[in-house]
Amino acid sequence: MTPPVRRVLALHRVDLAPAQQLVAQLAADQGEAPLLTVCDPVLHHHAITQGLTEVRLLPLPDARIAVDVAARAHAATRLLQADCDALLAPVIPAAVGCGWLSHWLRQFHTTAYGYARIGQLLAERLVGDTVALLMPDQPHRYGYHSCVPALKVAESLRAAGQAPRLYQTALQPPDDILVPDLRAWPAAGDEAPQLLVHLPTCFYDAALFARETQASGLRALVLPAPLFDVELPGLPRLPLCPPEALDTLLDAPQRAALEAVCTRLLPTVERAMRAALGQEEAARSQARALVDAVRLQARCYAALLKALAGRPLPQALLLSNHDAGLHGAWLAWARERRVPVLCVPHSKVHNQRLPVSDLPGLRCLHHGLQGGVPVDLDDNPVACGVLDYAEDLDWPGRAPERLRTLGLVLNGLAANAMCLVDLRHYLHELQRLRDWARRQGVDCRIRCRPNESIASVLAAELGVPVRELLDGQAGSLVDFARGCDLVIGIDQPTSGSAELLRAGIPMLQALVRPLAPEEWRIVDAGVVPQLPVDAVLARLQDWADTPLGLWQHAQAQRRAWMDSQADARPLRHWLGAAVGR
Repeated sequence: MTPPVRRVLALHRVDLAPAQQLVAQLAADQGEAPLLTVCDPVLHHHAITQGLTEVRLLPLPDARIAVDVAARAHAATRLLQADCDALLAPVIPAAVGCGWLSHWLRQFHTTAYGYARIGQLLAERLVGDTVALLMPDQPHRYGYHSCVPALKVAESLRAAGQAPRLYQTALQPPDDILVPDLRAWPAAGDEAPQLLVHLPTCFYDAALFARETQASGLRALVLPAPLFDVELPGLPRLPLCPPEALDTLLDAPQRAALEAVCTRLLPTVERAMRAALGQEEAARSQARALVDAVRLQARCYAALLKALAGRPLPQALLLSNHDAGLHGAWLAWARERRVPVLCVPHSKVHNQRLPVSDLPGLRCLHHGLQGGVPVDLDDNPVACGVLDYAEDLDWPGRAPERLRTLGLVLNGLAANAMCLVDLRHYLHELQRLRDWARRQGVDCRIRCRPNESIASVLAAELGVPVRELLDGQAGSLVDFARGCDLVIGIDQPTSGSAELLRAGIPMLQALVRPLAPEEWRIVDAGVVPQLPVDAVLARLQDWADTPLGLWQHAQAQRRAWMDSQADARPLRHWLGAAVGR
């Protein structure tokens, strides 16, 4: 029987440094150093690259977090959003159904339920062990670490009869939130903006969107984002300011009404947070943070109405699908003034729910590779259109040849530092593909996702040389794939498939677990087949026996790719259609 082990469990990159300090402190106090332990292979690789060679990886079986918690997180989000809408309705009727908290709440609930599940899996593995957890002193805010993971893991461990110890750590507070300075709206004598643009997180396509906006001929004005803002070259933008500065645009009754609705929201949100977190102080702190997010949007909504009072209305709103905190305000304004909204994806395809589908003129634009129709919070389909990304196709005229080089592309294995896969099963399926390639004399290359690499785990578990893995993740995805006759994506599809198909590199997607709807919607399975590993191996064997088969697959994929782009129109077209040009 395995003797009990003393562990310090780190759940996030931010935990690693204080966890190392805690290990040293406990070693000095008790004479023996506990094991610094992580259960996310991405976090393990990060720790190794930071020089923490004593960190232990504890893989969790059945860790299918995305599927296990997706429906529950969505339901909890939808119910609390409905309660908030009911309280917002008397003061800001246009906010109802615009999801003022939906993105943040979805991330919160996924984190809370996901880590509760991780705690259950840990309890099965750590029977008899002594566990110390680091609990940051911050509530959950989208994009930041928080107390939520440690609270939920500790709750699950206690429910299993274990007694984890929590050590509070001080996180650096988030940067002060800044918002578009609507006081700086163009003067009445200037030409009025015809298009408002708010595109947080569209890093890859920002230059294209900026060029297309200019080509539309519409006078645009950028509303910068408080988080994940991107530069849009050549487009004028408002400066940023503290949210309180916008109060000068509002009269006293407006300010009082907005504050009153936030006061009414607080107990409702706090009850929901108490149920989700099970800890009074954390629930109060979390509720205050969420209500602060509502207050932020209420200010921006009311200030935008005031800034435009008596001035020509913009004719359209161009929005990204990734809410950085202000989408609700802009959507409510668009609903109030019946302004058409075009929503572009932050990375080619819509793999997140839209907060609303019934806005006049709402249209979701996406790459032809999109799998499944974009939907709103209630699973209603959203009007959509195919967006031309101005991609030059580079299809080489290859003659049929045998498969010589196979590329395995690993997408992210974690979300919010939660491992989404059963790592042992994942590695087993990966090894089956490598073993097949070895038996056939096929060169097999692996590319880890550069910012979420698991190179250390692959080197230790599968014996892949670290240098080979680091070389594979250097450069672009297309650089890696150009040396391959076939690329197989492993687990979650990636919108990067568009780049590979554009370069004429045939693909398959190997599934090692069930995918949540937000995952399988990333890529159309009619273009890139999504198959279990057994079926992938069967195809590989067919193509090894009959080389013509791989060539035929590539030709069929080329036709499917072309068909998916048949109705694509450039952004300038969609902008013109939105404003009736």
